[in-house]
Amino acid sequence: MNKIYLQEDSGKTERALKGDIITIELAENPTTGYSWNLTASSGLSLKTDQYKQTAENEMRMGAGGVHTWTFEVTGEESQLIEAVYKRPWEDTTGNEESFTLSIEVIPETELIHAKGTVTFVELEGGFYGIISDETTSYDPINLDDTLMEDGLELEFTAYPRDDLMSFHMWGRLIEIRSVEIIN
Repeated sequence: MNKIYLQEDSGKTERALKGDIITIELAENPTTGYSWNLTASSGLSLKTDQYKQTAENEMRMGAGGVHTWTFEVTGEESQLIEAVYKRPWEDTTGNEESFTLSIEVIPETELIHAKGTVTFVELEGGFYGIISDETTSYDPINLDDTLMEDGLELEFTAYPRDDLMSFHMWGRLIEIRSVEIIN
């Protein structure tokens, strides 16, 4: 699975499997002397590192672009990507623009693979859950609005989110990784 993260994703903790591709895209303007100083933990293998001026700025002298790094998840457990936007010759003060992404690498054996039916649950103001063919109830934290349809049949892969709690008090919390509509 390939996922792209932008500046607004800074501070997030994401889940991934070994072999997943993580792409970071951050606005940069090296003509001003500023650039991203990015570091990644050893369980992330750098595949590409490139800067490209954005299309609308190609003919403008001194205009900025996007710096893109692509990593393959090769390690286990917790991984970290950190970046600081600064001039390389200046000391770091702590006031610089920064980017941080934490990655929890989940063993593939812990993934949940199931088929089920989306159902509207009339508790706590109402929400959508999924009842699997095995009658297990799942409370997805990231069910896309387009899938919130009572009776919709799905096949999905999800991360268990046993680290979270919900006021719904219904079903097992999951974070959907991939989903396909069956009917």
